[in-house]
Amino acid sequence: MNAWSCTYSRRSSAWGCPRTGAPCSRRSGTAGGESTDSGIFYACKRGHGGVAVPILYPAYYTGVGRPYLIGIAGHSGAGKTTLARRLAARLAGSPDAVLPVDAYYLDRSGVPRTAWADLDLESPAAIELPLLLDQLRELAAGHAIERPVYDYSTHARRPETVSLTPAGTVIVEGRLALYWDAVRSLLDTRVYIACATDVCLSRRVARDTRERGRTAAEVQERWRNSVQPLYLRYVAPTRRYADLVVDGEEPADEMAAAVLRVLAARPA
Repeated sequence: MNAWSCTYSRRSSAWGCPRTGAPCSRRSGTAGGESTDSGIFYACKRGHGGVAVPILYPAYYTGVGRPYLIGIAGHSGAGKTTLARRLAARLAGSPDAVLPVDAYYLDRSGVPRTAWADLDLESPAAIELPLLLDQLRELAAGHAIERPVYDYSTHARRPETVSLTPAGTVIVEGRLALYWDAVRSLLDTRVYIACATDVCLSRRVARDTRERGRTAAEVQERWRNSVQPLYLRYVAPTRRYADLVVDGEEPADEMAAAVLRVLAARPA
């Protein structure tokens, strides 16, 4: 594996992370190294709310200042967001180290509610690709970004943004995460979640009625008219680009473990 290790400072008599300069815990006789079932990680401490917690940077980390980008694609309701947050928590120390492709939906604030059923939210044209690419390239270069926030209840882009600072690993998730060549070229590992259509629909109905102000009838109608047909056209074919296909009906921890095993087995 391409591992980078913590360095020892004679001046401070302490081990430190060469990427962040933060103090680092020494474990198992290795400079910051911690053996796990998914490879070797370097546990550097970062303050969160005044408490120092370990941030686990993977041994396949691609170099100082260059985060490792993992893309996750699949059907609506397949479990992309859940898997992304599990991996981000494990690899980046925070479940929020996730870049959702859906955050880059075009702003539709001028569209009346009576026309929402006709909105295109499934095809690549619904995404502001230039902004997505610009911000992905910034992340790939190790720079922080302010990503947009999309309000599903109003189909409008909110005025506030969300800060995302790359910390070893960033997870890019969305139905179309593997669709564009330019996006795929920035990803170090590509994951596709396969999941039965009826399971995906059931999850989507539950989520959209609970979180997005939709009725079950509205969700099912959109599914029939656009979600499923455009999934078959644009999303399902991207499975061939995946380095790993996981089963979306498995528990999230098992999906995450499968991804971690593949990452740990990557050649140096």
